[in-house]
Amino acid sequence: SLVGSEMCIRDRFWRWYMEQFAGGKKVFLTTGGSDEAPSKINPNIKWIFSSSLTLNEIEHKNHTRDWSLPNKLCIVSRQEYSKGAVLVIKALKILKDQGKVFYFDVVGNGGYLNKLKELVNNLELNDQVVFHGKLNHLEVLNVLQQNHFFVFPTNAPEGFPKVVLEAMSQGLPVITTPVSVLEKLINTSKSGIILKERSAVEIASQLNSCLLYTSPSPRD
Repeated sequence: SLVGSEMCIRDRFWRWYMEQFAGGKKVFLTTGGSDEAPSKINPNIKWIFSSSLTLNEIEHKNHTRDWSLPNKLCIVSRQEYSKGAVLVIKALKILKDQGKVFYFDVVGNGGYLNKLKELVNNLELNDQVVFHGKLNHLEVLNVLQQNHFFVFPTNAPEGFPKVVLEAMSQGLPVITTPVSVLEKLINTSKSGIILKERSAVEIASQLNSCLLYTSPSPRD
């Protein structure tokens, strides 16, 4: 898409600019992560870890979930096509056709938000999807605490997506893509699932798998 093309041009420009000028009194923040340095050209460029969480928020994280309630998913991001909420909504339709209902909290504004709302209406999922708009940090944590899964099928050039850490801090399993540091973060912490492919079918399949482990046991 044109938007995606513009993002690639922008990212290439900033990478070139940093490699040319980083060092000395010129300081750049490079969020992300990898076993390799972010640049083979300029040794002054190094990865940094960033988080919006306070120590108090981490220590008082909520790991309790009532799995007898309807399953709830959420995403927190700027709502652009590349972030993947559109795929989650399509996955909800696949699951609904299989007789499995998930509810989806969409947090954040963005240029693709109206198209997401139109898609929800066309797929008759209005009773399953809630658009919260932009929320502050504490409101975001509150939404995370009310959910069972954080779904983030991004293919945007993420640095270090802080919202994934926020979700993990609240005890949410994360379903995401192998973008930037996400694969290493999820696999190391064993706190979620890396999608085999970025598609609604794959998201629905992984959520079906999650149900096998989270559904309450039948009573005797």
